[in-house]
Amino acid sequence: MAHRKTAGRLADLSIASRPETRFRIRILDTFGERLRGLLGRRALAETEGVLLSPCRSIHTAFMRFPVDAVFLDANGTVLRVKSDLRPFRLAACATAASVAELSAGACARAGIRAGDRLLVSPVSGQNGNP
Repeated sequence: MAHRKTAGRLADLSIASRPETRFRIRILDTFGERLRGLLGRRALAETEGVLLSPCRSIHTAFMRFPVDAVFLDANGTVLRVKSDLRPFRLAACATAASVAELSAGACARAGIRAGDRLLVSPVSGQNGNP
């Protein structure tokens, strides 16, 4: 399935206590990148997503698929997980610094929960989609 190219820098997202669990993400840290987010995508693979930063709230208006939203503080600690956020919904966490949007069910499969610490590792020399 062809995907629209997503802007942003390519990185790996992993759980500090279980580094073998990895997601390939795009870091969306400009206003335009965050505004566009995943709009136009048909789906996410099980191990891909985006990291919106800075960000405390998200919407899924006009999206075609549900996502898991992981709200993180500035140190990468998971503050809240909102699983299976369907299109045309809102989610927020007032103290979040960023939000990872992963494929629906990814948090349950990986065991991501509040209190976990997630690590972002940039992937150098890579420009492909997540």
